[in-house]
Amino acid sequence: MWIQRTEGRKPRLMERYTDQMTGKQKIASVTIQNDTTRGRKKAEAELAEKLNRLNAPVVKMEGITLQDICEEYLVNLESRGRKQSTIKRYEMQFGQFQNLFGSDTLADQINARIVNKTLDTLPKTNAWKNEAHKRLKALYRFAHRRDLVQDASWISKLEPYPEKTKREKVADKFLEQEELRMVLDAMQLDYWRQMASFLALSGLRIGEAIALDLEDVDMENRLIHVTKTFSLTTKQITSPKTFDSTRDVYMQDQLYKLCHQIRSESLRLAILFGFRDKTFIRQGDGERARYDNFRQYFGDVCEKVLGRRCTPHILRHTMTSLFAEQGIPLEVIQHRLGHSDSKTTREIYLHITEKRKKMEHELIKNIAIF
Repeated sequence: MWIQRTEGRKPRLMERYTDQMTGKQKIASVTIQNDTTRGRKKAEAELAEKLNRLNAPVVKMEGITLQDICEEYLVNLESRGRKQSTIKRYEMQFGQFQNLFGSDTLADQINARIVNKTLDTLPKTNAWKNEAHKRLKALYRFAHRRDLVQDASWISKLEPYPEKTKREKVADKFLEQEELRMVLDAMQLDYWRQMASFLALSGLRIGEAIALDLEDVDMENRLIHVTKTFSLTTKQITSPKTFDSTRDVYMQDQLYKLCHQIRSESLRLAILFGFRDKTFIRQGDGERARYDNFRQYFGDVCEKVLGRRCTPHILRHTMTSLFAEQGIPLEVIQHRLGHSDSKTTREIYLHITEKRKKMEHELIKNIAIF
């Protein structure tokens, strides 16, 4: 023990101890009310009692499982008014965790070694594993704040899996024009080729496109009214993703012509199969387009033609690249996509504009007077 004296303040009696929760060295102290032999003796007794409490064995929380903390996290999301589609995404992710580590595994028994050993052998991409790290860290921070687990310090030991460079990752988020042509040419089903073209030209999210009805596509004013979306998790038509998602999307000439074709095909299929609803984009059996069917078909074609599997969302980013190549301002692109700001959109925009600048420099670098 030692005494710390500060001018203008009463002295404090100090001592180091080991925090039972973290294993780190900390300092405990008490104020010496009367700086006399008797006062210091009293302070020593108070500090000893305090140290005894701090060094008391940690009471293990028994019976709290991984499933328990997952369920409490989901209840918390719901109480904070999060959308059902968001809650469903977390529920699916937590379901994967419970399959991997065991739903009845005690939450305090999971540590960095177990997580790393499990994920290392999992046939998933490094990007998926890093996302799993992110969700696990959020889950255990929450659990620690709610006193559901004694220690969550182990999450700091989860090292990220190596991924592609930022430039490579940005380039993988959209299709070059030639790649897009190759994919569209390889799509043998007309209704899915139309869907892919529509997404690349409009920039709509796949859920927004699926939710469209005939009256949402205003051919007279060349506007697509985006007022709802199809939730890919709940499989229901709901309100848009964000406030900025409600918007009107202008139909440029090629998109306008394509919408005429999609509209005609929708009416033909409705008559053929006896549907009376006003769905804008239908699949071959006349039903409203199903995301899972399109995702599977689109991914298969991309894998065959490009050598890599892509999701429909890449078409939304492809619109960003197409517009950026034409010099359309970033703010106009963001409004069309339905968000006030987006890191991915900005990265793609900067990537394309940087490429354009390099091409311009190549064109003019040899110009000289003589």
